[in-house]
Amino acid sequence: MKKVFRFLNGHFEECCMGVFLVAMTLVMFLQIALRLFGTALSWPEEFSRYCFVYITFLSIGYCVQRSSMLRVDFLAQILPKKASKIIDLLIAAVCLALYVYLFVASVSLVQQVSGTGRVSTAIQIPYTVIYFSLIIGFVMAVLRSVQTLLHMFRTFHTMDEKGGQNV
Repeated sequence: MKKVFRFLNGHFEECCMGVFLVAMTLVMFLQIALRLFGTALSWPEEFSRYCFVYITFLSIGYCVQRSSMLRVDFLAQILPKKASKIIDLLIAAVCLALYVYLFVASVSLVQQVSGTGRVSTAIQIPYTVIYFSLIIGFVMAVLRSVQTLLHMFRTFHTMDEKGGQNV
């Protein structure tokens, strides 16, 4: 069971994005194949669009976990190592605050959308299901940001490989 949790901790977003990408690919392949035979379905484009929306918001947490968010690190390169680490901590804290704010705003938005009762045109699923991708994406971004901050705090004063102080 520990292995499952460890795997999900490291690859949850990856697995979900992979499932959505495979589903999108299969549905669009079906649509292309059917068009070759002179018929077409009405819902594949809409389905693919919503899968892409989910992939987009899941990728936020994925990028936070992998430390692959866009950033300019010119200042971090010219400052001493300790100052650079402090700036990295501050940036991570600001990002966490932003993700928390966006999560709260997305919950409010999903509540507003659920009150309308609107459904998608072709698939007829409630827009709440589509907008819920915001909540999932920002929850994962918050969780991954907390993990990143905890890791940064743990490694702030630990010894590096050379036996010196890692500051």
